[in-house]
Amino acid sequence: MAGFQDIGTLSGNDSSKAFALSSDGIVVAGGSYKGASVGQAIIWSAADGMQSLGTLADRPYTEAYAISSDGSTVGGAGNEEDLFSAFRWTAAEGMRELTRPGADVEANSTQGMSSDGSVLTGLGGGGITQQAFRWTELEGSQGLGYLSQTYPLSQALAISADGETITGDSTNDDGEPVPFIWTSSTGMQALALPGTAVTGRGNALSDDGSVIVGISGSSAQDVQATMWLNGTASRLGDYPDGTGQSAAMALSQYGSFVVGEATVDTSAGNAAFIWDADCGMQSLQQVLINLGLASELEGWTLTSATGISADGTKVCGIGNNALGLTRGWLADLS
Repeated sequence: MAGFQDIGTLSGNDSSKAFALSSDGIVVAGGSYKGASVGQAIIWSAADGMQSLGTLADRPYTEAYAISSDGSTVGGAGNEEDLFSAFRWTAAEGMRELTRPGADVEANSTQGMSSDGSVLTGLGGGGITQQAFRWTELEGSQGLGYLSQTYPLSQALAISADGETITGDSTNDDGEPVPFIWTSSTGMQALALPGTAVTGRGNALSDDGSVIVGISGSSAQDVQATMWLNGTASRLGDYPDGTGQSAAMALSQYGSFVVGEATVDTSAGNAAFIWDADCGMQSLQQVLINLGLASELEGWTLTSATGISADGTKVCGIGNNALGLTRGWLADLS
């Protein structure tokens, strides 16, 4: 049944964000904040409300960016003065700092997680050096390399359900960040860009790794939501009455549904979208209103859709409520 919920905040906080959603659409991972200096990683469900995941000893500001299929394992990063430490959280172990990809790595962050939570991926670095990594309990954090030795920069943002395929971006020999696909057998390979695009990024993967969504464009400031199906790139079209700029952030199990954010105009900012092959890119807020949720959404502006359930019926994201406060939310389109 169609519905919309503000996930609220931890006691004493004033804002929240939702960054990831379990496969069944029940558990949300994100952060709860007080001003700009206090942040705690959280999980939320309708049944249990919001739960703080705690902090790392020397990284008191935490956020959760990744979640396992069943919502029992969460990954993210702790921060202190822009120095990040990746973490993995379970109810049994609590928050645990991950090993870093190398002795020269000063910081790292968990951005993606396999279905069972046993394989994590993200980025680690120090100074101007940044490298994508893959972590397992047995092997620890292993760097995934770069597309260019001239510009050795890469970051991993998503991983397939089995933990064997990874996407993100890496700087090429022209100094442009471009999307990559990585497997243990092929290593890191650049994905083809559509049309005249020279830059891009992979933000999310389908469960089997055959579909990737993200962005591509003529510059870092001029990008459009893009899908790669078995390596072939295509743009997802334009947001209604938008500027033409957009970013795909998440996709359903097989890639049938995609969500993200689009720029409406310079004054109105961003709007959450949902895409499928039949309807193209639509305003998620308008879709929810059409489902009978106008009163629940009164005064709201949904600015970004960041996660989607396996079947495409549940979506989480970030928006501004009727009081103008930033809040995470969960929507049901069924």
